[in-house]
Amino acid sequence: MFTGKSRQDARILAEARSWLTDLLQRVPPHGNAALRTSSYAVLGCWIADTTIAATETSLDVTPFLETASLASELMSLAENEKYILSSVDSSLMLVVEVLLSSYGLTVPALRRFMSETLEILSRRDSALLADSSLFEKRMLLHCMGILPSPDVYPKDEVRDVLTGLSLPVTAGQLYRVIALIECLTGWGTWTRGIEAYEPWVNEMVTGLAVHCFKRNDLNGGTRLLRLSEYLGASKVERKRSDLYTYLCTLQNLKGAFGWFGPEEVELRRLSSESLAEVELYLPATVDCLWTLAEGWMTGWRLVAELPRYEIPSDHFG
Repeated sequence: MFTGKSRQDARILAEARSWLTDLLQRVPPHGNAALRTSSYAVLGCWIADTTIAATETSLDVTPFLETASLASELMSLAENEKYILSSVDSSLMLVVEVLLSSYGLTVPALRRFMSETLEILSRRDSALLADSSLFEKRMLLHCMGILPSPDVYPKDEVRDVLTGLSLPVTAGQLYRVIALIECLTGWGTWTRGIEAYEPWVNEMVTGLAVHCFKRNDLNGGTRLLRLSEYLGASKVERKRSDLYTYLCTLQNLKGAFGWFGPEEVELRRLSSESLAEVELYLPATVDCLWTLAEGWMTGWRLVAELPRYEIPSDHFG
């Protein structure tokens, strides 16, 4: 069920989507910028389309298949497969592979990365099973319905990590906590893990989100706001609607999200306008779209709503 303001919220999503497709068409066809833009545009446009459809609002937007096709072409132009792997976040690559595959599109480097990841994570090797660095991928692929539930979970408890934090919290400490809670809640899909947390955990997570927004850390703030949504989903708690309203105020006239004054000036001094868009506004916009979608659509969780992935028959070969 969509809980937003339908037409008004659909317009916000459509403007962000238009900015993503415009950037995808403008970005130079080679190099890091093309790869990052292609990956984020696929995910961002899919989120926007899914949410707009839930508002039952008819808007004139570029068909997703057209956007996905252009993105897959740009990614396939990469001359060196390792260049893709070093330019795009590994979890994002797995999600984009799932989305492109559902439309019959293939980027060889993404397909191979998915196959190699599945091969490694399917090994019954005690060292690999205990490797905490692989837990995020195991949990992500499990939540997407591709792998079974992980056999080994992190030894750290969320409440212990949170109580051990002291302000001012460092970025490293904060992002470690965020990643841990995301995994242990299954990005909002693992009900048993969510119900285990006491109310103060959600209160602290929400407070940390506000802390991030005040520092203009949109990645940290939006991820924490999503966590607050997960942790409060099974309990009668008042949603911080003011924070969702705040996110909407961050959308600029072009449709992108974020205000990066000093950072943008520095990047424009070093390179072109598109670099600032790709490095700053692009990830911020997709983070905001993801957060608004999960906040506006009751019970909707991105990783659970992704299309079913058909594992290539030769992925072990």
